Amino acid sequence: MPTPYVTRQGNWFALHGIQEITSKEFSAMLDTGHEGTYEPRGLFIIREEDDSVAAVDNTGGCAWTENFQTDLIAIPWLLCNCANDGHCPHHTTI
Repeated sequence: MPTPYVTRQGNWFALHGIQEITSKEFSAMLDTGHEGTYEPRGLFIIREEDDSVAAVDNTGGCAWTENFQTDLIAIPWLLCNCANDGHCPHHTTI
């Protein structure tokens, strides 16, 4: 189900550089290489069947992923660059 951000303000995700993708598209991303080389780069949201979401920060090609109950909780994680914890040498600052 779309969040109020998406339904009331058009594509709020796109305004903040977040793309909504499917689980199949995420699997294809992981098939593109190895950590540090995954493509395409960017910030992604995946809606799960149980209405939870997976947030993917692939700005550095490492596909950092966290699960959240809602996208309203996932968005701050994506936008604050919380995935950049020093483990991926390819991760860049947003």
